[in-house]
Amino acid sequence: MKQQQIMALKDVSLVCTKSTNYNQLNSKILGDLTKNKNAVGLYISLNKSAESVENNLKKNNINTSKICFIAAVSGKSKSKKNCIFVNGVKSLTEISLAIALATNTGKYSYVYFDNISTLLSYHSAKETERFVHYLVGKLRHAEVTGILVLIDSPESNKLMPIISSFCDDCVMM
Repeated sequence: MKQQQIMALKDVSLVCTKSTNYNQLNSKILGDLTKNKNAVGLYISLNKSAESVENNLKKNNINTSKICFIAAVSGKSKSKKNCIFVNGVKSLTEISLAIALATNTGKYSYVYFDNISTLLSYHSAKETERFVHYLVGKLRHAEVTGILVLIDSPESNKLMPIISSFCDDCVMM
């Protein structure tokens, strides 16, 4: 995996993976960001609650104190200190606003978007494409590194060539 390229300043990388490698991918990249780079980041979770993601990361010895979550899936608690809750994956406007507000603070050096494939379950390919294009532009404007995860599937593979054209790098894992 081209880890150096993923962490290049101001770069946006599309990371494509099979569903069987998904948890390993999260642990590998976030472990590198928190342990080796000491980076503070924003984790956008569309298919799991922040508690679930955080517990999984902790099981893999990843320090989550430097990660703020934007969660589209609510868990047991809506009062987590390091979490911004949005009203679900269907609300692209609310997700966009949460990302914009968080990145505009200047606190975060990266945004980890988990995962674009989930958007395709709720939105058309064209809507997803527009949203990702907006997101990449927002990350560039905020001068924040972006890691966009895409799970290998027939539906997402149709979108990959378009989304990868917005990004600086496309990594297969």
